[in-house]
Amino acid sequence: VWGSDDTTLYYLRLDAQHRPYQVWRHVIGTDPKEDDVMIFEELDDTYWVSIAKSSDRRYLFVDCSSAETSEVHYLDLTSRTMDGGAATEGTCTETSCELQCVAKRRKRVLYEVEHRNGRWLISTNYSNEMGEDGNNKPTANFRLMSCEARPDSEDGWVDMKDENEEIMFTGDEERALDHVQPFRRHAVAVGREGGIPRVWILRFGGAEGKEEDAQTLDVVNFTRLDFPEEAYDVGLGPNYEYTSTELVLSYDSLITPLESILIDMDDPDNINARRVLKQKNVPGYDKSLYGCERTTVTAPDGGTEIPLS
Repeated sequence: VWGSDDTTLYYLRLDAQHRPYQVWRHVIGTDPKEDDVMIFEELDDTYWVSIAKSSDRRYLFVDCSSAETSEVHYLDLTSRTMDGGAATEGTCTETSCELQCVAKRRKRVLYEVEHRNGRWLISTNYSNEMGEDGNNKPTANFRLMSCEARPDSEDGWVDMKDENEEIMFTGDEERALDHVQPFRRHAVAVGREGGIPRVWILRFGGAEGKEEDAQTLDVVNFTRLDFPEEAYDVGLGPNYEYTSTELVLSYDSLITPLESILIDMDDPDNINARRVLKQKNVPGYDKSLYGCERTTVTAPDGGTEIPLS
């Protein structure tokens, strides 16, 4: 993963079992054997380490995860040297480049972190309930929470609410959250609802949608994207521009070949404004000869409805 410029590179090293467990920093033009610096090490062999940058490219995230517990550390890529001058990561002192922890690991608490305008966006299975063993009793699905972007922030996590002051992702069995990607004026949540992959658009800011108001974390519109077909698969495409107001989705169904769709996040309900950027070519295929329907059948328990396409 590149740092804040093209001179600093962060990479992982593997242990004897090929488990990623160390994060190192390399400055282009220096000797990797002599000058590279290890900034993180995870010695517990039940945890794997991964690295990524926040969508706004301000932070480097170091994620340590086991099957049921995770911990995220971060490095501010806009940090400064000890004398106050601007600097790249490679010229920082060891103290000024020290990793900090978003929230210390708690048994059976999984969480992922993104950043937007001075606040963490947190997807987590943390609940306010404890199991019989005194550890966290995980929620059925991930919740969407936020707090001030600071270290040891677990005491400040709060559920994110929509324009009607309703919690958007409670962690219950009705709505699942898999991933959140923030943009300057929006955020996109990906998950499942009703047994179908779903995408939700969160628009931030004041009622008039002013650019300065959009820098807040107040959700003024929470919209689930719907599509004409009854059963489909949808997910995020390549969306690298943090300042964009347009979203690229990957979409396909039983009768629609894979395609990339461009959606205006300021007007997500306008199906006519959506534009197909690219569609997989299937020689000899005529979509009009086929149909796609979705129904349910009752399970042997007499109460559970199982969806069929």
